[in-house]
Amino acid sequence: MLSRLIGGGAAHRAAFHGAEGVRFAQQISWEILGQSREQFYSADMWDRLGTYNPYEDLPPLPERISKWHPLNQSLYAAYKVMLPGLLMVAKGDRPLRAASTEGRYPFLDEKVVAFCSQIAPDYKLRGWTDKWLLREVAERVAPKQISERRKVMFRANMGTAFLGSRRPQWVDELLSPESLAATGYFNPLAVDKWRTKLSTSGRASLGRFAFDMGLAGVISTQLWHHLYCGGGLCNLPTWSIDNYASNLVGVSSVA
Repeated sequence: MLSRLIGGGAAHRAAFHGAEGVRFAQQISWEILGQSREQFYSADMWDRLGTYNPYEDLPPLPERISKWHPLNQSLYAAYKVMLPGLLMVAKGDRPLRAASTEGRYPFLDEKVVAFCSQIAPDYKLRGWTDKWLLREVAERVAPKQISERRKVMFRANMGTAFLGSRRPQWVDELLSPESLAATGYFNPLAVDKWRTKLSTSGRASLGRFAFDMGLAGVISTQLWHHLYCGGGLCNLPTWSIDNYASNLVGVSSVA
């Protein structure tokens, strides 16, 4: 089904119940993004990956999880996979600390987590209304435009944000055939094809969305390689312990 809607094929798709026989709601977004790999990854990249299955890197699941409601299975996966490094640090702690705000304590309070885990799924998700019980409480203490507001994903810009006329020069340098060949991760022809497609106006579709996210992954990976694996891909400085130490000195002197 995904192959028809998005394209890319199914040669390297993980099993439907990929995590120890369990399927999480998060897998839907992972699979949509994963379709872009079929075209973006180079043949050498696929050879290096071999039979690697990323689901095997997930934290071990408790044996009793198969008896849980699917919603609780997904929430458990989010706690283990997304909460520590992504939601609490990259998307949580950094912006909160920048605003001198503490927002971690509800998620780290064992009593709060234990209480919420025992709430019936129907009170968490009712029809298409997420956070139903929380919204019921919010109606009593918050304005209606807040209690009934749609949930909006907090995420970085996708690939098309780097394709406009005002894009920085290093984007073109990172996506040049020479830089792509130097890392060997991605197929230069496929990258060029989708850069052209996404740069032109077109009807919104699941396929465009998947490859838009995929292109952001290509740019990020190329940038990561340049910064931490020797440079040479674009006209940006690379990371070094000396630069890191000098930045720390500069920050401490300002403080």
